[in-house]
Amino acid sequence: MKSNWFCCALLLQCLVAGVQAQSYLRLNGVVLSTKNATPIAYAHVGIPAQGMGVVSNEVGAFTLNYP
Repeated sequence: MKSNWFCCALLLQCLVAGVQAQSYLRLNGVVLSTKNATPIAYAHVGIPAQGMGVVSNEVGAFTLNYP
C-alpha cells in the first residue's frame, strides 16, 4: 500500500512540474517601418539581456515565448 501511495505522489509531482515548465508569456506583434508603416520582413526581435529572440516572418509578424 505504501508503494502505491509513493508512486501516485511521484506521478502527481511530475505532472505538476510538467505543467509549470510549460508556462510562459507569449508576445505577438508585427514589425512596421516608421516611415510608411509597411511590414518589415525578417527583422530580429528579442530581449538581449535574456539572450533570446526571434525573426519576423515574410509579413513582419513574430511570436516570442518568454518563460
